[in-house]
Amino acid sequence: MQEAEIGFSPACGILPQSFAAAKERAYFLTEAGRLYRFDGEMKCVAENIEYTSSALKACAFSEGYALSVAADKVLMFDAEKSRVSYVGAEVSALGGAWAYASGKLMRFVRKNAGWAWKSRPLDFGTNAPKKLAKVLFSGEGEISLKIASERAEKNFSLSAGGRVYPMMSGRRFVFAVEGAAGAKIQKMTAVYTATREE
Repeated sequence: MQEAEIGFSPACGILPQSFAAAKERAYFLTEAGRLYRFDGEMKCVAENIEYTSSALKACAFSEGYALSVAADKVLMFDAEKSRVSYVGAEVSALGGAWAYASGKLMRFVRKNAGWAWKSRPLDFGTNAPKKLAKVLFSGEGEISLKIASERAEKNFSLSAGGRVYPMMSGRRFVFAVEGAAGAKIQKMTAVYTATREE
């Protein structure tokens, strides 16, 4: 009698749209819903992942891997903690540690396997001086919001359905948002009034 080792190779079930590599690590999802990491050794790092084939887009970066698994859901794999979490976002494109989601550019950040997004300077369609009176957040979870103008910078924490009153003056405002895993922005509304030149 002879013995032969039967090795499992997931190659036959790799979903090509899920493949991404960075920092000598490659990641991919199989048809069976298993997430693999290859860094010289093949290792299944998560199982039972539900996905929609048409939604699959992937990117890898030094801290881990992101995979759009549904029209409004992104799987995040934290390489250091070897942990999977999910972020609510409608992703159009992924690359490096960045995603173009819901018409906005956001960056994946390591803390809490969350995400970050920063707007360009917004003048709300007019270069006139204005006072930013209120910002409303609708979505899910909690976010940290930093608002900066030419004159000041303020930080806030918001929960879904929350509002803040910055009372800031300026011509242009930059909004920087960080969200924990699972946080999702459906809409953010700024309420402002035009003011006179000072």
